[in-house]
Amino acid sequence: MIRNRRPIKDARKRVLRQAEDKVTKQDYEQSDEITRIGIVWAGLLDLDDVLPSTTVAAMMAAANLVRATSTTDAEEYWIDAAAYSAMGAYSEPDEDPDHGKLTTSGPTIGFGVPSPPN
Repeated sequence: MIRNRRPIKDARKRVLRQAEDKVTKQDYEQSDEITRIGIVWAGLLDLDDVLPSTTVAAMMAAANLVRATSTTDAEEYWIDAAAYSAMGAYSEPDEDPDHGKLTTSGPTIGFGVPSPPN
């Protein structure tokens, strides 16, 4: 798809377009990177299980959001947060066939609804 490369005046569109460009670069495979980060972080934290890609992406997005809200020239951090959010969504597991909802593969880091007891 060919895009018109005129400068984008709307900051929201510019940030999303640049985040999309980062995530879809052909020469860089982000999903492999966040998988390796999950392995390394699990080792550093002495965890038994690897941190899932969705958790790594959420943590990277959160780190960039903190930087974006504490820096004067923050657009690059907003772009990175949006890119990691997209990578996390791309890493989500398939739908749960019983309920038709997405299920997470690992801990919900405090943002999910607890599972009902069996």
